[in-house]
Amino acid sequence: MGKLGMCHEDFCCVNEELCVKLVIPGHKRSHGHEESHGHEGCKNEFVASVWTNKSHLCINGTILVTNKGTCDNDQGITVELIVNGKEKFNVKPGETKAFTFQNLQSIVIREKSGVGQTNVDVSFTLNYKF
Repeated sequence: MGKLGMCHEDFCCVNEELCVKLVIPGHKRSHGHEESHGHEGCKNEFVASVWTNKSHLCINGTILVTNKGTCDNDQGITVELIVNGKEKFNVKPGETKAFTFQNLQSIVIREKSGVGQTNVDVSFTLNYKF
């Protein structure tokens, strides 16, 4: 937790902690076909931009993704963590995974596969100097 009023004459570091709770509605599939929900060329897809670096700072951090879907039936949704637009990691129902990165630019969560609704928590730290 930051302490206000403590000024430094040299570079100081900042450690922020954030958490975003997402409800991924999932989509029903009928007769083996995916439904399109207004996304041209993207069928059955939920995408959430969780965070974007809009500064000139080099930000490092750890991202923790908790997929609260149940893993004991076939109704769970696997989500995909997309970091900096290119690094992709799957988090299956019931899983929690953590990843540490240098030079974070963006964090996105995307519905990967499955049916039903799931809750996903995305907790992350942002560590930088200014």
